[in-house]
Amino acid sequence: MNELTSLLSQFETSSAQTLADLDELRRNLAEVAQQTQRAAFLAQYNPDDLHEFFAKPYVVRPIGADEFELIVPKFIGSLGGWPVRTDGAFLIFRVSRFINLINPLPDWLAQELGYQASPFHGVLEGNALVIDRGDPQAVVEALGGSRSITRREGNRLFFKAASRFDLIRQIIRQYGFLPFTLQPVPVELRREGHANFTLRPHQRKAYEYFLETGAISLFVYPQMGKSFVALQAMADLVGPKLVLVPRRSLADQWRARLELYLEPEAAREVEVVTYQGARKVLNRDYTLVVYDEAHHMPADFAIETATAIRTITRMGLSATPKREDGNEDLIPALCGFPTGADWPVKAVQRPTVTVWIVKNDKDKIELTRRLCETPVEGKTFLFTYRLDIGERAAKALDVPFVYSKTKHPLDVIEANDMVVISSVGNEGLSFPVRRVIELSFLYGSGMEAGQRLGRLAYEVAGADRPGEHHILMTPDEYERHNKRLMIYYQWGLDVSVQVPDTGGASRRSLVRAPHVLPARSASPARRSRSAARSALREMKPLDEIDQLLAIPSVAARIAKAQEVVGKTTTPFISRAFRLCFKAAFSPAEIAEGKGLVNAGNISRYRSACKALREVGLFVEDSAGRFTVNQDELARLRALAQKFGG
Repeated sequence: MNELTSLLSQFETSSAQTLADLDELRRNLAEVAQQTQRAAFLAQYNPDDLHEFFAKPYVVRPIGADEFELIVPKFIGSLGGWPVRTDGAFLIFRVSRFINLINPLPDWLAQELGYQASPFHGVLEGNALVIDRGDPQAVVEALGGSRSITRREGNRLFFKAASRFDLIRQIIRQYGFLPFTLQPVPVELRREGHANFTLRPHQRKAYEYFLETGAISLFVYPQMGKSFVALQAMADLVGPKLVLVPRRSLADQWRARLELYLEPEAAREVEVVTYQGARKVLNRDYTLVVYDEAHHMPADFAIETATAIRTITRMGLSATPKREDGNEDLIPALCGFPTGADWPVKAVQRPTVTVWIVKNDKDKIELTRRLCETPVEGKTFLFTYRLDIGERAAKALDVPFVYSKTKHPLDVIEANDMVVISSVGNEGLSFPVRRVIELSFLYGSGMEAGQRLGRLAYEVAGADRPGEHHILMTPDEYERHNKRLMIYYQWGLDVSVQVPDTGGASRRSLVRAPHVLPARSASPARRSRSAARSALREMKPLDEIDQLLAIPSVAARIAKAQEVVGKTTTPFISRAFRLCFKAAFSPAEIAEGKGLVNAGNISRYRSACKALREVGLFVEDSAGRFTVNQDELARLRALAQKFGG
């Protein structure tokens, strides 16, 4: 009997495995069939078009004066310039006359763009420029003579102290003179280092690029392990090393990393100081300098560290190589050639982004309290630029407020699941954060926006969903500073703009506006119109467009257009309305003007424009350009004035 039971059990197990194998085979066959269909479709290509593609397999797109984006298929690889991001099967590079001097394009492409080689070359060394090719006196004259250069000693030119930083920026951009020379890391500096981690393939690729060039800027999505590439270099290189950071809290974090991941002997070789305190090390020699949060480098205090500190190799680290002063092109010129744009990003590292439009600070704190009622697996960071609203939020939620005067801030953050943090926490914090709420911010700073969102990229063990990023704005803040949201689109994230439910205490749900507003007896269409009017009433009329959008009949049509396009395209309705209020643009022109090359964004603008046309608020010309239907708006405004609506 026991033997029969055993045989039956084995049969059941075998049958289950057989069925599972058949299911797997069925799925594989379906995938093969789908791939075959794709291949058959793609095989119907036009040979002439294919020949034309290989004759010019790239696109050069102007993005500014003498500045371009070079778009190249991944299978072709780099043609020059600096890699900034990937978009599906394409690599996107930034190209300018300055960048061409440092990382040259092929001659035929440089000629196409009108770029020519500089007649001389030099290297920045502290407060001097050393000319290693060409006539030094010609360089003196080209740089403004005695207005910029105090004296010349052979091929060494010394800058005037008062203008040296501006002069350094000028000669980097105009002539491509750098504070370093690209060359492989010398063999005599390398050793068989031991580290308590193993680099992932994409990290290893960046590290090998560092060994080939001796100077890299690692620009990658937040929390992807940039610091491990630097730690590997610290383990493998002999001699003293230096890490420069913008804040003392980051210095503490780096010291903890050194102790955790490096052997004691290697850790003792590394010194960690702030950029502002770097004057005490300007005359020292290092084998490696790491510039953490390298987007600070174009500032005067950091430029001095890049040009005066003597180092054989260097490495810059930043997740947000952006600056509000437009000097981000100088970051790799001071730290090293950019890499890391192709690092893979997991789905759980791409958070949801929601912008909430509220009336005032009081409503921000109330909405924050409601958002925090829902528990999350991981920490909640409440960021604030203004200390007053930070103090009020911390008191209302009974949580710590971490700011510049907080003692042992990392310990406070470690000990609490929820904290309010001032701008001191924008950079470098590595904690398992699942929810970020922005109560206030530094105007339109895209760099700050990216840094705060980057706290959510930390890989939480066992996480089954992405983190939440909430930005709380008043109507005036959204109107003036919504450009800070552009970095989310550049990272391929969708941004949802919502208005919280303003019902009574019994209704605490957070609803999308203007799609739905709780009203049990109303129809869906009526609820949508009511939501649109409610949202627009909360936005104080700031200009002519706001006044028009506040007209009930216009708000109803906006709501109808938003119903048609769906959730992800809803924010593009109001943007398209504003952009096309005075002039006619095609969806592609709108996306190009805003620096959006992602096909998805162009498609959303196209859908938004068509939806506004269908409700009578837009007109379209024969070239496919859209603009606001001013005649219809004038009619709706006259009706509103006549009937008091």
